[in-house]
Amino acid sequence: SSPTQENFQDESKNESQNLEDQDRILLASTFDRFVLRPYKTYERNALEMQVDEVYINAKLEPDYEEAYTNYRSAVADLPVPQAHEPEIVFLGTGSALPSKLRNTSCILVNLNLPERATIILDCGEDSYGQIVRHYGPDGAREILENLKMIYVSHHHADHHIGLIEIIRQRKQTRPKNKLQILLPPGIDAHLNYYNDTFEDLSSTYTITNTKDLKIRSITNDTPCSNPLVVDLCRSLDGLLKNISLVGVEHCANACAVVLDINVDHPNMKTFRLAYSGDARPSQDFAKIGDKCDLLIHEATFDHKETIAAIEKKHSTTSEAIEQGKRMRSKFTILTHFSQKYPKIPYFTEEFDETIGFAFDNMAVRCPTDLVRLPLVKDLLKVVFAKSLSEIDARHHKVEYKRKILSMQGD
Repeated sequence: SSPTQENFQDESKNESQNLEDQDRILLASTFDRFVLRPYKTYERNALEMQVDEVYINAKLEPDYEEAYTNYRSAVADLPVPQAHEPEIVFLGTGSALPSKLRNTSCILVNLNLPERATIILDCGEDSYGQIVRHYGPDGAREILENLKMIYVSHHHADHHIGLIEIIRQRKQTRPKNKLQILLPPGIDAHLNYYNDTFEDLSSTYTITNTKDLKIRSITNDTPCSNPLVVDLCRSLDGLLKNISLVGVEHCANACAVVLDINVDHPNMKTFRLAYSGDARPSQDFAKIGDKCDLLIHEATFDHKETIAAIEKKHSTTSEAIEQGKRMRSKFTILTHFSQKYPKIPYFTEEFDETIGFAFDNMAVRCPTDLVRLPLVKDLLKVVFAKSLSEIDARHHKVEYKRKILSMQGD
């Protein structure tokens, strides 16, 4: 029998929707929730973050006003970003699974010169949804129209499960050129299954296997002579001057990449971007990314979790920072944080003026905006004081257990 109105609870403060007899089909949104007990109800945006509440709580912190004033003063005379500067948009900065505050890996590289173009580095779950939420429907369509290339660093789902939806949505924009997709072995079978079973998207893209693009022998100054790289750069109409890939320690066929992007502006000819994907620190990656303008490096674990990082073949924040120094990167942004730290990673004195860390929906023009990231650190310490205190307590607890076990061993 159909449920009746008296069986349901009014959840107006959570924008819930009572399920009447005629409400058999509902249009779901991200983070909506269907509640079975004690009352059946459908809650709209039950996990939606209340920005006003976060802002109010931040202002209640005793040191907030001073920290905010200091930050505004520090950035007041900084130069304004220019349109020719590459824009990096972080749409997913968490690891493994989406959380309320951090989606899985997705980074947009937006370029204005010589023409509008977008490159996507990894595309985890609901990456297309993140694009729509960040830009709106019309802006998302424009991004997809200008999308030239997608690079997937390795075959773990949190880095590619959003790929098909992006391809599908891009097809609806009737693009003029095929999308260049760089994939590790195995994911092409996933795409082929979708094409054969649901909807054939194969006419809209060309796949290049990242295994075939990897540099086999690293030298300090030998330019890439791989004909596949030459063909790829040519197919992108001069967007890239070069692309270099090396294998890294994480899973089979995991790669790190360096993009030499052709900006072609009097103030910036080339922008060199290095992206680690998921990886342990790599000497080969440091060599091919030497003197890059920006290193984006994973920092899944904090500085006290080196053993866990080694076991799971990820990097700590300290290791990622050291990798940037070894690479002589002009600036390093950390991303791909463990969902144990959804609000903010734990940072130490190693986070100097060349280090920043990413949040979902953070957009920076490079290089002008990069100098602002370290300046916001003191303000973030105040805003997220409780979260940092909780991480400190966790560190002390782990250290205490380690000492107890050590004493028992003796």
